[in-house]
Amino acid sequence: MSFARPKSVARRWPLAGLSSRRVYEGQPTLRGEGPPSHWLAWVSLLIAASFFWTSCGTPSAPSRPPFNEEDKADIVIRFYSDQVSRILKPKQMEGAFLTSFEFKQVLELAKQQPGRELAVVILIFFNADDEVKLKWLDSLHGLGYRRVVFLRAENGMQINGLTILDDPKPPAGPAK
Repeated sequence: MSFARPKSVARRWPLAGLSSRRVYEGQPTLRGEGPPSHWLAWVSLLIAASFFWTSCGTPSAPSRPPFNEEDKADIVIRFYSDQVSRILKPKQMEGAFLTSFEFKQVLELAKQQPGRELAVVILIFFNADDEVKLKWLDSLHGLGYRRVVFLRAENGMQINGLTILDDPKPPAGPAK
């Protein structure tokens, strides 16, 4: 009883070297028949190369130290939307709750601050785009603040230890 070698096996494993009919007849192979040892070397080399390429493929961004200048900040704003922002420094409270301000009201309060060295804007995940950052940067620089730092909001109201966000990229100008 003889079996013909299926064509699909030859297509799937062209380097496997399965040339003996004994493999297909269910007989044990003797004398090391089956995939040649150089096939294993090629597979090992491909695996090692894939690890090398993936490890070198994406450079990791240099990590910034967490923010730790809360005591130097003249104003700290936690921005949710143009209609809802909270001032964390100087604290603006209504009883036991932080007061909510609209964007223009925040700027009015920022004008009243005696210091204009550092303004901190804490942004939640959904509004941390460059458009929002540029709006705050332009407005606060227009009021005379020398530095504006953007932080990623996390749970709680702690300011020191928050992640510093990248500065906004200016919008692309019209092509000339």
